[in-house]
Amino acid sequence: MHKHARGKQVAVSLGARMLDELCEQEGVYVSNCNFGEQTVVGGEEEKIARFTEKVKAYAESLKTEIAKTKARPILLETSAAFHTPLMAEAKKHFAEMIQNYEFRLPRSKVISNYTGKFHSANPEDIKQAMIEQIDHPVRWWQGMEIAVRHLEGIVCGEGVDIIEFGGGKPNIEGPKNQRASFSGILMRNLKEIKEKDKLTAVPSVSSCINAETIDRTIEEIEKERKKIKVIDESSDVELIGYAVDDAECSALIGILEKHQIRSRVRVIQLKPDDEKKFEVLRLISVERKAEFPFLEARVGCEAGAILGYCGVKEIEDFIASVCPVR
Repeated sequence: MHKHARGKQVAVSLGARMLDELCEQEGVYVSNCNFGEQTVVGGEEEKIARFTEKVKAYAESLKTEIAKTKARPILLETSAAFHTPLMAEAKKHFAEMIQNYEFRLPRSKVISNYTGKFHSANPEDIKQAMIEQIDHPVRWWQGMEIAVRHLEGIVCGEGVDIIEFGGGKPNIEGPKNQRASFSGILMRNLKEIKEKDKLTAVPSVSSCINAETIDRTIEEIEKERKKIKVIDESSDVELIGYAVDDAECSALIGILEKHQIRSRVRVIQLKPDDEKKFEVLRLISVERKAEFPFLEARVGCEAGAILGYCGVKEIEDFIASVCPVR
């Protein structure tokens, strides 16, 4: 794949009409439909650069800082413009290679990235869909809608979980410290689908980064199906607090000292142009008004369950519920 790849990718939050117009103007392509508010675009590096500058200009023209933050493009650290026509050569080689394998029907329902629907009952169709997805957009959002509708009858009951299995995001400290790739986007998908389809419940999400963490993740799910209590003495729980000014730092530290857990939380004051600030703002603005300070709880570390709590009141309420004042 990488041998025949070129180009760059950028994540944007634009309306469908503006997205189509800009893509056509700059000769770039939609490569991932992540969710209603975000699409990934890929193309030749110089074309993506021009496309990105236009999106930046649009973002800065908006009135509020929250709107600007949500609209700013994010250049992705991918090595090529995957799932676009630039992958045509890779597709050709993959199509030749895959003919050496016999496909059978899966024992469980599998969603195709190419169609955003369940794979057909014909193994040859499955093979062809895998070929086509190399240079066509990943229809992730459509696939998540299909999955949730399929689960809808079960979701209203109890004990339904979505578990991510996969390699996770690379980390220089080694595989055991990798973070989940999809837990964040899954939570945003489920939130959007719940509101759109007026569902009363959605599945919970957990992640397994590699085989070594599967048992641990399942144990976490079984131990606390409804709420994972993160304020304890477990070395597998990492707490990080983010603030954007002295007042927020003081407010967050005050809560932590009140509950005698200050030593267990790494508090970081973000600079105005810090990328982490934009990342957190994007995360929180999906579910509620963007707000700092922000407390991130990574449960099971490499198992990848990540919980977020934003704003002084929410953090105070959360900590009080799982760690009473001593």
